[in-house]
Amino acid sequence: MPPKVILHTAVSADGRIDWFAPDVGLFYGLLATWDEDATLAGSETLLRAPGQGTDEEALRPKPEADAPTEAPPKDKDAKDAGGDEKTPGEKAGDAAISKDTGGREDQAKVLAPLLVVVDSRGRVRNLAWWRSQPYWRDVVVLCSQATPSDYLDYLRGLNISYFIIGRDKVDLRAGLEALELKYGVKTVRVDSGGTLNGVLLREGLVDEVSLLLSPALVGGTSQRSCFRAPDLTAPGGVIQLRLIHAGRMDGDHVWLRYEVVK
Repeated sequence: MPPKVILHTAVSADGRIDWFAPDVGLFYGLLATWDEDATLAGSETLLRAPGQGTDEEALRPKPEADAPTEAPPKDKDAKDAGGDEKTPGEKAGDAAISKDTGGREDQAKVLAPLLVVVDSRGRVRNLAWWRSQPYWRDVVVLCSQATPSDYLDYLRGLNISYFIIGRDKVDLRAGLEALELKYGVKTVRVDSGGTLNGVLLREGLVDEVSLLLSPALVGGTSQRSCFRAPDLTAPGGVIQLRLIHAGRMDGDHVWLRYEVVK
């Protein structure tokens, strides 16, 4: 059985995902709602992301931190004036606290979700940089039999796990099931554009739709919406939703959560 899939998307009041400026802090501040095990993203979303770096930057050796220096011993006058000279045990406690801080950072990385990239065509070539970001513990790629062999070599060279699932395109249902089987993924949040959202919705793989509506109208005739898919040929393809939450947020934003009726 595939894991639970949540589409969490920032849209304008007319459902567009382009031109307006979403409240990024508000959008990502809602993520704790779901305690996701994996973030699912399409290759186009990663390629369009601003400010991304290269594999060379991520793999470049980091300079070693300077060794900590001990403070000079305090004299008797300093102690008599209210100085707080610490015992060796207390100093060891300080070192443990300092070490524990780094340990918490490492633990946060371990507990972070996986970044799962759908990339049948082998387009994203800076995955070491994405893996180095603190938001995810590792990267997994969903490929197909049509994925270029040099891209698979690239993934193996970085020791990045991948699944070959599907003939010409990635079989998303099988991919989600593989994530649950191998990594124990129970909850997936989709952070992507309208195309991947559309495929997931049309294949009946989405369990919840979360929309953060910005107080803006974009208009236009292009199909840059949060749900891009071929036009329906019959009303039976309409996806019914059940409202489970509606709330006004900061800055006149509205947060809507829907359960997908199956």
